[in-house]
Amino acid sequence: MGKRSRSLGMWFLAIGALLAGMAGCARAVGGGSGGGEGGEGGEGGEDEWGGPSGPTGPTGTGGMGGAGGAGGAGGAGGEGASGGAGGAGGAACVPMTEVCDGKDNDCNGSIDDNVAGLSTCTTGKPGVCADGAQYCQAGSIMCLASQMPSAEVCDSLDNDCDGSTDEDNPGGGGSCSTGLPGPCGTGMYYCSGGFLSCMETTSAQSEVCNDFIDNDCDGVIDDGCGSGNCSHDKCVTGGVLVSGCDPCVTQICASDSYCCTNNWDSICVGEVSSICGLTCP
Repeated sequence: MGKRSRSLGMWFLAIGALLAGMAGCARAVGGGSGGGEGGEGGEGGEDEWGGPSGPTGPTGTGGMGGAGGAGGAGGAGGEGASGGAGGAGGAACVPMTEVCDGKDNDCNGSIDDNVAGLSTCTTGKPGVCADGAQYCQAGSIMCLASQMPSAEVCDSLDNDCDGSTDEDNPGGGGSCSTGLPGPCGTGMYYCSGGFLSCMETTSAQSEVCNDFIDNDCDGVIDDGCGSGNCSHDKCVTGGVLVSGCDPCVTQICASDSYCCTNNWDSICVGEVSSICGLTCP
């Protein structure tokens, strides 16, 4: 009878271990939960002949933990409970040459920076605003003028990008000295050919007698007005004038000897214009 009691105890132990294993398996199903609890050992069987009960069986061993769930795209996989395997991480960025497309091609954390292949370009605007350089904006290549419009200066360029060059005499208008004698010495700065030049404000005129001005800007005041060997102004009729008393008289005398040997008449006065190219007042 003692042998039978020990057999029943062994049977309960086997049943307890089996149930504990099944419970562990059930807990292993699904997203990586922990290992199953061990089954409680069965009580010892009672001896039907009044002998002592058998000892309680040992607790069963728990089942293995389930595998961890798969990780989301780009993130690390979750760790499975009780040693379950983690899910796979997302795909890594593969660096490429940066292009203007609104993306971070070279994987440096910046979009459309250091775009390759950009060069000079033409903006379609006049003057200094025509030349430009390419740049990337919002995924598109644009052309930006290398120079912005500015105030016009005397340099043969269209600085203000309005289609005209050196208009309105930029930098000019100030008074200056031409270096010429007489009234031709007074001048004003004018922009011409990209440079400021001093140009006379008064052009040479025929000499006017007794005004003490070098009207013809030849360096001699009231020349031909009776000074030297000229007895009178070449622009009025009168007696003969001697060749050499005035450059114009010399030319007329060489062309029309009558004026210098007989009389300085109206024909001689007319020759001041026709031969010397001067205008009498």
